[in-house]
Amino acid sequence: MESLQRRQQAIEQGIGKRYVTRTQLGFLNIHYEPTNPHDTNNIVGRLEQGQIVTSTGPMRGLWIKHDGGGWSISKYGGFTWLEPIDE
Repeated sequence: MESLQRRQQAIEQGIGKRYVTRTQLGFLNIHYEPTNPHDTNNIVGRLEQGQIVTSTGPMRGLWIKHDGGGWSISKYGGFTWLEPIDE
């Protein structure tokens, strides 16, 4: 019962949700910490157009922690960078 409650809490926080990457320039940065989308000091990688990631922690505002190795912004500047996959 306790594991079911933990899983339910994770689902409510968005943990385990899958997203497809949408880009405007062919990639989306992965940041070490969710600070500012324009911060280039903490970039640890990038996601390519169409790449699928799974969230690994609760969101922080519009930032999603994912299995790509860090945090990426989900929406910014009127554009959806990480589009939820409805399953």
